[in-house]
Amino acid sequence: MLKIEDVLLRLVVSLITGCALGYGRTRLGRVAGIRTYIITSLGACLAMIMAQYEYQMLNTVWYDPALAPIMKIDTSRYVAMVVSGVGFLSAGTIVSVGRNSVVGLTTATGLFAASCLGIAAGAGFWTAVVIVSIPMILTIDHSYSIETGFKRLLRNMKMYINCKDGSMTTMATILTFLEDNGTRILESDSDDSTTLIVSVNLGKNIKSHSVLLAKLADLDCVESVQEIFS
Repeated sequence: MLKIEDVLLRLVVSLITGCALGYGRTRLGRVAGIRTYIITSLGACLAMIMAQYEYQMLNTVWYDPALAPIMKIDTSRYVAMVVSGVGFLSAGTIVSVGRNSVVGLTTATGLFAASCLGIAAGAGFWTAVVIVSIPMILTIDHSYSIETGFKRLLRNMKMYINCKDGSMTTMATILTFLEDNGTRILESDSDDSTTLIVSVNLGKNIKSHSVLLAKLADLDCVESVQEIFS
């Protein structure tokens, strides 16, 4: 039978892992932070503990020889429901916003991973909890700046340009300016009459992303320009 100290230990471990994962998201200002990750991890841990508890009780205290031939025990459904439930929750965190970008993917995968760690903690699989949680925490806490820096080194970039007016002449002026500076336009689109979303490949004349952004910002017809990291 599960002892109270075993249950407490598993819940505490799941709480710690959820807190560690949520801290990185909170530090980055994400909506799903420490509280969300702790609750997700604890809930998944409790579901796993309940699965083990029910299995043990059905084979001991609740055992009925008359019902044994017809009773089917499938405690794995607890875990299956956690996975599907967290999948539904995670899908709600993924939203398509303006500027042709999608946000919430990391939050969704983080919540799913937190639930899996909770399940592992609930099962007492300490080796998996330790081995998996360490790279996950490092990824959430430190990979964003590394990934952003790596993307800035690439020759392809995507920009959101806010124009001062929505005339076709202004749009053409911006696209012509990009081509004159040696960039190759891969794709261009517009959210509305005053915005332009452009994907380009930097030419040899442009040393970095920031150089092109600064040149575009100096144009009289440009209100603001921002690089999009999708």
